[in-house]
Amino acid sequence: GYLRERGLKRVFLGGLATDFCVLYSALDACREGFETIVIEDACRAINLDESLDMARRKMVNAGVSIVESTSLIN
Repeated sequence: GYLRERGLKRVFLGGLATDFCVLYSALDACREGFETIVIEDACRAINLDESLDMARRKMVNAGVSIVESTSLIN
């Protein structure tokens, strides 16, 4: 794929909505073998029926790292 052809091994994600679009992008990236990091404070959830908690659990169980942007600044 496009990212692998360019030698990328790590994916950082932010956006709308954490519990839907970001969730599925993160799960896909993990499944494709990328180190996957979701920047939590660069996301916003819809949070229907506790969907944000479910999304976090799914991402963590898949191996996604969930971080704050301040942890990325040296």
